[in-house]
Amino acid sequence: MTKTRSTTYCRHHSLALLIGLISAILATTPASAELVLPSSRVVSSLNVRAAPTTSSSVVTKMLPGDVAVLVGRSDQWYQVSMPSGAAGYVSKAWLVLEADLRLGAWNLKKLGHGSSKDYSTIAGIINDSFDILTVIEVMQKDHSHPGYDALLQALGSSWSGIITSTPRPNTAAGDAEFYAILYRPTAVAPCSSTTQLEYFPDNEGGPQGTGVDRFIREPAFACFATVSESGTRGWDFILAAYHAT
Repeated sequence: MTKTRSTTYCRHHSLALLIGLISAILATTPASAELVLPSSRVVSSLNVRAAPTTSSSVVTKMLPGDVAVLVGRSDQWYQVSMPSGAAGYVSKAWLVLEADLRLGAWNLKKLGHGSSKDYSTIAGIINDSFDILTVIEVMQKDHSHPGYDALLQALGSSWSGIITSTPRPNTAAGDAEFYAILYRPTAVAPCSSTTQLEYFPDNEGGPQGTGVDRFIREPAFACFATVSESGTRGWDFILAAYHAT
């Protein structure tokens, strides 16, 4: 599980978070799950009980820094599942909730070129495996991105996405690429300042490009925030895409 906290929308921070070459699934917990952690008030340990009452037996203990998955809740108790497989109830007064997020990236080679892509299968893998995903090699065709459009349509209404406004290099060449980020709105949402993926400042590589050209395809990034099951926003982070060539 990769979690990154950020309160500053900062280009320098984004460069440290480039994940464009990651292709593995980073987690397998349920979408939009919430994690349960002992609060800062817990000094030694916290009882996990067999039933939501202080008179029930202690199944196991949570130590400071331990993390469990929220299974259910009542007025005074959270029902949790521990990494060991143990399950039980913990008093809400001693816990904090934090959103869980499945984060990854996928190089969908030459997405939008040719007719060999099985968009239904790709969408199924994404839906089963991720809450937010960077996609690289989104190919430019006639100044548009038909592969990205087809994939977003295959994912359906439970998914959304943002994409760079222009490809890199910014030409009509067949090797020009967009970057995209697909996300599940019930688990994560763009920050209020985010409308599209923003490129790191560099020469765009097209006829109108100026200045030093450090990258053939410079990184692009955007700000997102986690969303809990109750709809409240949690921690925010910068997610970036980069195709090194």
